[in-house]
Order: sequence, then C-alpha cells, then structure tokens
Amino acid sequence: MTGVLWLVPSALSEVLFPRIAALSASGADDMRSFVEAKSLRHTVLLVALALPLLTAPLVVLVVPIYGAGFRPAVDLALILLPGVALMGLSGVLSATIVGRGRPEFGLYTAAIVTPLTIAAYALLIPALDARGAALAKSLSYVASFALTVWFYRRVTGSARLALFVPTRSELADLRALVPQIREWLTGVWRRRTA
Repeated sequence: MTGVLWLVPSALSEVLFPRIAALSASGADDMRSFVEAKSLRHTVLLVALALPLLTAPLVVLVVPIYGAGFRPAVDLALILLPGVALMGLSGVLSATIVGRGRPEFGLYTAAIVTPLTIAAYALLIPALDARGAALAKSLSYVASFALTVWFYRRVTGSARLALFVPTRSELADLRALVPQIREWLTGVWRRRTA
C-alpha cells in the first residue's frame, strides 16, 4: 500500500522531465518556473490527499480481512508512509534537476544516502528487527528528500517553503480534473462492456 503513494508522483515526474528539458532548451525561463512550481504543488496536494486515504484502510481493514497475523505489517507500513510520501516529492524535484541538465545530483544523492542507509540498517535491525528495517528505510527516504531539496535549491536558486504549499489555483485544477477522470472512466467502462 505504501507504493501507491509513488504512483502519481512517479507518473508526473516522467511527464515533467521532458517538459522542463524542452523549456530549458528553448530559454522559456518564466514558463519553466511556472511548470516547476505547479507540478511540485500538485504533487504535495495529491500526496497530502492520498496519505489519509491510504492510512485509514490500512489501519481499519487489513487486520479484519487478513487476520491478527498481519498487525505487524500495518505497523511497518505506518513507519514507512512518511518517508514514502517524501520520496514522491523527491521524484518531482529530481525531474526538475535533471530537466535543467544536472543529472549528476541524483548520483551524489545515492552516493551519500546509500552508506548512511546501510549504517542505519546495521544499527537498527539488530535492535528493532523488522521495525528497525522499516525505520532505517524511512529515514533513508527522508535523507534523500533533504538532499534533493538542497540540490534543487542549488540548481534553481529557489526552495522557498511557498513552493511546497498548494494554492487555490492547484485546488481548482484538481476540481476541474475530477469530471475529466469520471468521463474517462465512463468511456473505459462502456468500451469494456460493449
């Protein structure tokens, strides 16, 4: 269930990278900044909406459906969720960084975070077992996010908190998207049942 938090940010990152690269190549700096800010705010909004939508069924349904033996899986997922949410945001930030022509920062992030993650595993797994592994992984995601924000700021010159706060514009975009999704799903349903 934690992987669901990556689906939309990952898809957005895949679309964002070529758009940022094209805008960078064309010199359309104002449009590029607009697209970067909108995509980040949309991702924050979607992740913020997805967190409770995933957490509630995880907490309420897993044990009744699968049994008490799955209680530890719920606990591990709850430990992972904050880090996974931040990794979703990291993907959008990374797409911007790479789209602006600085792919080496992804390598730097991995080179820094990987040894830290291995050390966290070595310290936390013996002490906390599976919870230690989940905690180490979540901390790894947080460290990756922090480094990506730092590199994003270095590449773009901006990492203001306001970039992470959705505005009324992003809420309006989301409301406008709902009927389009409903129409698309209706079309898919009609084609399958025809």
